[in-house]
Amino acid sequence: MAETVHFSTLLRPHRSLPPDGFKWLIRGVLLANLLVALPMYLLGAWPIAGFCGLDVALLWWLFDRNYFDAKRSETLTLTDRELVVVRIAPDGEREEHRLAAYWLKVDLGERRLVVSSRGNRGWTSSKINSKIRRSSAVVTSAELMLAPTMIKYGTSA
Repeated sequence: MAETVHFSTLLRPHRSLPPDGFKWLIRGVLLANLLVALPMYLLGAWPIAGFCGLDVALLWWLFDRNYFDAKRSETLTLTDRELVVVRIAPDGEREEHRLAAYWLKVDLGERRLVVSSRGNRGWTSSKINSKIRRSSAVVTSAELMLAPTMIKYGTSA
């Protein structure tokens, strides 16, 4: 008999600047730095041009790192018997926690969503948007209270 999935969600960090916006931002910063560096270079203050280029390179690297971290994701799946929390790191490393649904407790901490079951703890990342974590906690708690899990006295009916 197949397990019924009562709740399943994919959590990902929210990035407000899309790649096209990033390209335009870099172009704008590059143009602004060029407008500052070129007159300085012509006036003989040539080291300023190098620092302006370093400024653009640092901004580029920071956004590149931010987009790499955006590849992080977590999946919460609640079935009749268990809650499965699958965490995938930006480099592709996969981590999985399985918690018994009958004993499951969902706590919304200040920085992360904590789920526990008979001494085992799992949590969602603090890098996930707090609004999404909050809605996931509410939905998971509601599913635990309202969904017919068909579990009675530790066995499924």
